[in-house]
Amino acid sequence: MSPVQRPADRPIAHILVPVDGSDCALHACRRAADLARRLDARLTLCYVSDDLRTISTLAAASQDVVGAWLQILADEARTALRRALSEIADVGPSAEAWILHGVPVAAIGAFAEDAGADLIAMGSHGRSGVPRLVLGSVAEGVLRTSNIPVLIFRESASRRHDATQYLPNERVFPEGGA
Repeated sequence: MSPVQRPADRPIAHILVPVDGSDCALHACRRAADLARRLDARLTLCYVSDDLRTISTLAAASQDVVGAWLQILADEARTALRRALSEIADVGPSAEAWILHGVPVAAIGAFAEDAGADLIAMGSHGRSGVPRLVLGSVAEGVLRTSNIPVLIFRESASRRHDATQYLPNERVFPEGGA
């Protein structure tokens, strides 16, 4: 797929929000819905079901077991999307919701382009070090590979920086300005 050529001055008219059922994703959903309301933009939610990984994991299982597991994944996706839709019902515009099948990072990027999204807004747990290496980061993968701008919302907006992390030193003004 060729890179999306988005003029820098084009307004944000369509925001895509991937959700996974986590509180972090719901936080991002609420923030993105508020942004969509302020920008008068369309809002689309998506949930990526990584069916291929499940099928490969259950390769030796019977067809019934695989079918039952895929049904559980589909139910999980519907539940996550319905929860997100109800969470933003009073915030902003109505939203479309889609279940996608594939590898999350690639599916989100491709769907965003196909849907004509101008912005991908998603949550990040903010893990670092070994937990991030072990668990991976869909948000980081989308950020690194997407041709569409990505806005990351941290899990907790109430977290404040410790005042000792930096000290204001000097404010600089343009020459002759105040």
